[in-house]
Amino acid sequence: MANGSINPEIFHAKVYEICRLIPYGRVTTYGHIARLAGHPNRTYPSAPCPFSSLAPPLKTALAPTLADSRLVGSALKFLGDPSVPWQRVIASSGAISDRGDGGEAAARQAQRLRQEGVAVSEGRGGGVSTHLAGHANPNAKWRVSLAEFGWFPDQVHLEGFDDDDDDDEASRARNGDDDESDLSSLSELED
Repeated sequence: MANGSINPEIFHAKVYEICRLIPYGRVTTYGHIARLAGHPNRTYPSAPCPFSSLAPPLKTALAPTLADSRLVGSALKFLGDPSVPWQRVIASSGAISDRGDGGEAAARQAQRLRQEGVAVSEGRGGGVSTHLAGHANPNAKWRVSLAEFGWFPDQVHLEGFDDDDDDDEASRARNGDDDESDLSSLSELED
């Protein structure tokens, strides 16, 4: 894709495949899935990291990646495959994100996680932080302990995907290696 943009079809497929890798009874974050899918670089360093007191691997896994985490949320919004365990993806604060439907989807997600043995705490406004600055979201009703139930591998192998599937075209365009220039240089050599 030109200008480093993301191919939505490939990105969504990677998101779904990564979700399938999350072990039963574990959760990960939208931002960590974006990182595993190969899109880790859209961070906001000026925002304070609410995870500064955590151990380095967990702190790194939870570092804010707002733009890419929203892309993961969008991919899951369009999910039509019941084999993808969408319920295992939560906000970097540990909150189960409200989807603007009066809490029905968040309640369904909390119920599914509990069925997997994940402890989900309740308490509207109970300090569940979903804002980068650490402000409590008064609408967040459920939370999961990422320290206890989090799944944060450094990398995953995605069967059927090259590491740079969605970046190949952009890389060729940046390097001037598109097919037409390759062919024209070959025809110049033949002359």
